[in-house]
Amino acid sequence: MLTKDHNRDSLLKLTKDQLFQICLDNNITVKKSTKKSLIIDDIIKIKEDRGCLQKKLVDDNPFHRSLPVLIITKILEYCWRISTSDRVTPLIAYEEALKLTLINKRFYGIVSRMFNNVKLSSTVTTSRMGELHKRLSSVWCPIKHIVKLQVEIPIFEQLMKQPSVHLTHMLSTVEKLFIYQDYKWGHITETSIKTFVTIATNLHSLSLYCTSVCVF
Repeated sequence: MLTKDHNRDSLLKLTKDQLFQICLDNNITVKKSTKKSLIIDDIIKIKEDRGCLQKKLVDDNPFHRSLPVLIITKILEYCWRISTSDRVTPLIAYEEALKLTLINKRFYGIVSRMFNNVKLSSTVTTSRMGELHKRLSSVWCPIKHIVKLQVEIPIFEQLMKQPSVHLTHMLSTVEKLFIYQDYKWGHITETSIKTFVTIATNLHSLSLYCTSVCVF
């Protein structure tokens, strides 16, 4: 195992055969024909890479010192899937599952990235827009990283009129925007589109769908 004693100064004092043996003991692939200086470079690089991995998996682990953070993350993701597997009462299931976000900040972030496909329906009336805005702006709201946003014109227009730094930050990650239009809602304004494009710097596609046909 490579230790702190395996520094460049100490390695320079060793023979090429001794360096080659260190490589064999630590599963470092080198050729016997490789120059001594290059063997030392390889040993130092592998040591640094393994040190970084150790720090990431264990030393920086906010959960527990005995388990790597990646393993615990997988465990928490599995718990989330189990908690949200109820298709009979999905709302209750998700309410219970969201309690997992209270474990710590890291898992809260994991859950937030699961809510990346969001649809805002026109069932949210103008009178309830304030409530919607309050919920979306809440620090407890898991919707923080929207990649795909589906929204109907009335809600979209209202969102673009909300002077909220938090809301602007939340919409900045949108890559795909789907706007649903109905003749009874009127037309989408050019100002709203321009405002959104300015906010969503990662926007890749914008689609406009007509949900009904007006017959005269």
